[in-house]
Amino acid sequence: MGWAAASGQLEVGASVLAAALFSWQMPHFLALAWLCKDDYIRGGFSMLSKFDPIGRRTAITSLRHCLYLAPIGLLAYWAELTTQPFAWEAAGLAAIFGAYAALFAVSPSQQAARKMFRASLLYLPLLLLGLVVHRLPNEHTMDADAVCMKARAMLVGVPWLIDAAKVVEDVGSGVIGMGSDLADSLWANKMKCPSKVLCESEEDALEQRPKSEAEVEALAQSKLGEARVLEKGGDKEVGSC
Repeated sequence: MGWAAASGQLEVGASVLAAALFSWQMPHFLALAWLCKDDYIRGGFSMLSKFDPIGRRTAITSLRHCLYLAPIGLLAYWAELTTQPFAWEAAGLAAIFGAYAALFAVSPSQQAARKMFRASLLYLPLLLLGLVVHRLPNEHTMDADAVCMKARAMLVGVPWLIDAAKVVEDVGSGVIGMGSDLADSLWANKMKCPSKVLCESEEDALEQRPKSEAEVEALAQSKLGEARVLEKGGDKEVGSC
């Protein structure tokens, strides 16, 4: 939302930020869910920790998302959001974050979960600070195809990485296409707020249901009162003329 508000559109750079925040929140909240497992259960929230008495699944899931954070800086560089040093700094931050997640996976405990949680509190502000320090002016020229071309140019000589990039490109293009079709469909069907749609449907249902004699009489009295008000208003306008 912040990207759209600042630039007036959604671009590939917004996807980089969304990916970073999505993967960061998983170890952050999973650590919190493990630390406060009993409170979540009493509150009726079915977190992963509820079904993970040892903590291994929670820790491995956290570690996996820390690994997903490793290429975020490189993606930001390919999307021309930042200069190249940010790629290595972001990878270093992800490595430190991942190390705490690995410790939690090796020896699940309240202490290890708390350390990973504190690491998550440091990771995000440092990552965003790096984005600000290394940011490049947004020329609005980069799209998914341009990012993939830049990635291929850097990966020349590493065939298996090029193949992996091609798979990611195909999957990304499919997801972007589905999102575009969904947006077009919602726009064509006059997308509305769900609450507004619910209110309108309830109003329509009230109007269509059979009315009792008392309701019919009350409606007639209301219309008669409106007509009298309009009539008095017209008489005043004629008198003023």
